[in-house]
Amino acid sequence: MITDKIIKNKIYLYSGTLYKVKTIQKGRKRVVIQSLLDDEEVVIPLDGAPVLLSRVYTIGEVAKIVERRADTIRKYERSGLIPKPISIDETYNSYKNWRFYTGSDVYEMVEFFSNRNPGRPKNSSLKVDANIKHLDQKVKLTNRSIVNAK
Repeated sequence: MITDKIIKNKIYLYSGTLYKVKTIQKGRKRVVIQSLLDDEEVVIPLDGAPVLLSRVYTIGEVAKIVERRADTIRKYERSGLIPKPISIDETYNSYKNWRFYTGSDVYEMVEFFSNRNPGRPKNSSLKVDANIKHLDQKVKLTNRSIVNAK
């Protein structure tokens, strides 16, 4: 779910760099974030955190939000119908193959998928109907040959 609430262990964009929320200290009214680049910790005020931190989402999180499978999202991404994710380069060691979507990308995908009709396109359903009729005819032919053989 998309929310402005800061969540522990989630990844955020802070001043152009990716950070992971390490702890949320409500008593001290501060948030401790850790850089994914060099493990540097930064303390920011809890009240200002929603303004300073911009949430980024993995494809799995986006798939849950739009109620589709991750490979469906990748398919529409390849065809250019939805935005491409932020690709992480070699500078982020353990996250170099990860891809992230911004909040605006997620909103755009929610709108895209909510305007689509569920199910297969009509062209392919006609093909399926033709295949079913073809199988029906084969079954009838097989049943006739069994009856004639007796």
